[in-house]
Amino acid sequence: MLLNFLKKVVTPTTSENLMTIITPPHTLYLAHLLWHTLVVRGFQVQINVGEFVGDFSKSRFIVLCPQVFGRLPASYIAFQMEQIGTHWFDSRYLSLLKNPGVVILDYSKRNIPYLIEQGIDPHRIKAAQLTVINGYNDFLVGQGLASPMAVDKEYDVLFYGGINERRFHFLSRLDREYRLKIAVGIFGSPLYGLIARSRVVVNIHIFDQSPLESTRLFETLSLGARLVSESAHDLLDYADLDKQVSIVPINDTEAIIQAVRANLQSIETHKMVRPLLPDDNFANAVTWAISQLG
Repeated sequence: MLLNFLKKVVTPTTSENLMTIITPPHTLYLAHLLWHTLVVRGFQVQINVGEFVGDFSKSRFIVLCPQVFGRLPASYIAFQMEQIGTHWFDSRYLSLLKNPGVVILDYSKRNIPYLIEQGIDPHRIKAAQLTVINGYNDFLVGQGLASPMAVDKEYDVLFYGGINERRFHFLSRLDREYRLKIAVGIFGSPLYGLIARSRVVVNIHIFDQSPLESTRLFETLSLGARLVSESAHDLLDYADLDKQVSIVPINDTEAIIQAVRANLQSIETHKMVRPLLPDDNFANAVTWAISQLG
């Protein structure tokens, strides 16, 4: 209700109250979460998917995964979304993050000690763990990104993300038990359609010791889908997440099979999952970052 009302309020657009979110396609959920956070705080917000070709002087910027872009503003909020130890943390990326004009939000508080060790000013970093978006499907329908009509469930299980040998092992086992759909390189509206047509979404880590893939988890939960996920060392960082997600031990294929089966049976008996409430810590971190831009 509040968001619908705020959309009707017209305010003058200036470089101070206009926020532009630059995002690659795979972090569109985070861009939408930032949009909701900023709009209720009085900002005019635009989302730019891909390289930004406009005038950097006309807006302030939040750049998701800045290392994937060739052209960046002199001053901006960088949203760091990579797992420590991946190939993304090369000298170029660290140089971007060390830029004194950059304020950093990191999706995981456990990454911050590493960034400080790399010489990044600790006063310019804050954790901003992702959370759910209430009414997300209605928002997507309003943006023309999702269908307002109910759709038939074509798939028992959906997995979306990249594939490596570890994930292939789990998915090949799931494929023998259920109608499985695997989506690689699918983002935006096509992905939302697949989630709507699937009974259960599974989250499988790319590495044994990976942290939770929080973008996938909160995107799925915000769309009202049932979710099965491997556990992770940072699970307790997310309050009540284990009450909304069927968490299974790492490297336990049979536990995933059983958790999917239990969720499918719950759907048949119309057992509901209590919605997760948004976490104010995300909004507080975003507000802090904007204040640091000056």
